Amino acid sequence: MSKFRSAWPTLIFVLLAVVASTLFYEQFSLNHDTSWYLVSTRMFMDGATLYDDIIEINPPLAFYLTMPGLVLSDLTNLRPATAFFLYVSMLGGLSVLWVYALLSRSSLERSAQKLLVALAMAGCFLIVMQDFGQREHFLLIFAMPYFLYLLFREEFGDLTYLELAALGLTAFFGLALKPYFLVIPAGIIIARFICNRDYQEFWNTANIALGIGLVGYLGFIAVVHSLYISDILPTASLIYSAYGNDSAKVLFRPELVALASVLGLAILGRKQLDRATWGMLGALTGATIAYLVQFKGWNYHVIPASFFLLMAGVWIAYGSKTLLQQNMLLRILAVISVLFSLGQQLMQGPYPSRTTQDFGKFVKGPGVPVLVLSSNVWVSFPFVNDVEARWTSRFPAQWLLPGAVSLLAKTDCAQKQDLCASYRLVLHKARTAMVEDLVRHRPEVVFIDDREQKSHFGKTKFDYLAFLNEDEAFPKIWRQFDQVGQVGAYQVWARKSGSVEGLSK
Repeated sequence: MSKFRSAWPTLIFVLLAVVASTLFYEQFSLNHDTSWYLVSTRMFMDGATLYDDIIEINPPLAFYLTMPGLVLSDLTNLRPATAFFLYVSMLGGLSVLWVYALLSRSSLERSAQKLLVALAMAGCFLIVMQDFGQREHFLLIFAMPYFLYLLFREEFGDLTYLELAALGLTAFFGLALKPYFLVIPAGIIIARFICNRDYQEFWNTANIALGIGLVGYLGFIAVVHSLYISDILPTASLIYSAYGNDSAKVLFRPELVALASVLGLAILGRKQLDRATWGMLGALTGATIAYLVQFKGWNYHVIPASFFLLMAGVWIAYGSKTLLQQNMLLRILAVISVLFSLGQQLMQGPYPSRTTQDFGKFVKGPGVPVLVLSSNVWVSFPFVNDVEARWTSRFPAQWLLPGAVSLLAKTDCAQKQDLCASYRLVLHKARTAMVEDLVRHRPEVVFIDDREQKSHFGKTKFDYLAFLNEDEAFPKIWRQFDQVGQVGAYQVWARKSGSVEGLSK
C-alpha cells in the first residue's frame, strides 16, 4: 500500500503526459513516413499483399506496429491520425512507467531516479516532436527500459529471469525495425565490458531473449514475407543509394555542436565517469554510426543520437555536480549539449505538411482517389491523410525510378551490359506497376512533379508522362484525363466526367 501511495503522483503525471501528448500532436499532421504507414497498413489489413500490392523498402514490422492504431480508430470512430497519436502516446506512457518501476527497485539514489524518469519522458514525448510515430520513436519507446537495464545492470540485482526476458523481448519491437538500431545496444555492451571485463554484459537473459526474438523475426520474414527477401532487398541494394542529401548536409548538423560539448564534458569530468556514463557514450557512438551508415541526412535518422547526446550530457553533469559548481566551462558545455540535442528538435516544432493546403483545393471531399507522381514521399503524405483521400498507388513515392534512371545514365553500358539490363528491368517493372495501378485503382486527381531537376535524379532529366508513354496501354488511359491546373512545380490532372477504364476502349 505504501508503494502505491508513493507511486500515484507519478502515475497521474504520466497519465497527464499521455493526454497532453495526444491533444497537442493531434492538432498537427503526422510526418510523411508515418502517414504512409497508416495508409499502407490499412491496405494490408484490407487484403493487399506486402511487397507486391504494397512496395516498401523497409521490413514488415512497422506495418504490424501500426495496426493497433488503426484497430483503435475502428473501435472508437476516431480519425486514424488521432487514434494513432493516442496509441503511440499510451505506449510512451507505459514505457515511462516501466522505467519508473525499474528505477524504484534499484539502488540508485532518489535524485538519480527522478532524473532518469525525466530523460525517459523527454525521449518518449518531446525529442520526437517533428517525427512523432517514426520508427526511431518506436525504438525509444520499446527499448527504453532495456537500455536502462543495460546502462545500470549492477543496480538491478533482484530482477527475475522472466522480467529480464520481458525487457529483451519488448526491446525487440523497437530494435528490429531497422538493423542499424542494433549497433546502439552493442555500443553500450562493448563500452561497459571494456570497463568491467564482465561477460555478463553479453550473456544475460535480456540479451538472449532479444536474440531469440530477432532470429524468430528473420524466420517469420522468410516464411510469411519472402517477397521482401527475394524482390525488395535485391532491388533496394541496386538502386536505393540515389536517395539522400549531399555529404555536407549529412555531416554538418547542429547535433555536431552537442556532440563536441558532450565529449568536452566527458574529458573535463573524466574522473567522475561511471560505468553507466561509459555505456551512454557507447550508445551515443552506436547511434551516431547508425545515422552515418544510413547517410541520408534526414532528421528522424538522428533522433536516437540526439537522445543519447541529451542523456549523456545531463548524466555527466549530474555526476559532476561539485565540479560543475566550480567550473563555468563545464556548465556552458552542459547547457549547449541540451540546447543542441533536445532543444534542436523542439525548435523545429511539429511536422509541417508542405502540400495539403495547395493540393487539397483539387480534392472535393473524403474518399476521392488521388495519385501523386513524385520521388518525394513528403509530397503525397500527409496530404492524403489530411484530406482523407484514397491513395491509388502501391508506392509511397516512385522510389524505384531515381536510382535506376540516374545510375543507368552514368553507366557505360557497352562495358557493363548486365548491370544496365538490371537497371532497365527495374524501370520496366516500375512502369508496369504504375500503369496497372492506374487501371486498378482509377485515380480521379493526379499530381505530377514537373520540375526540371527532380529530387534524387541528380543531373539526369526525367519526365513522368514520357516515361509512362513507353507502355503501349498508357496513352489510352491518359486520354481520360485533362490538365486542370498547376500548383507550383506540380501539374494537376483530373479524370474527365463519365470516362471509363482506359483498357476497355
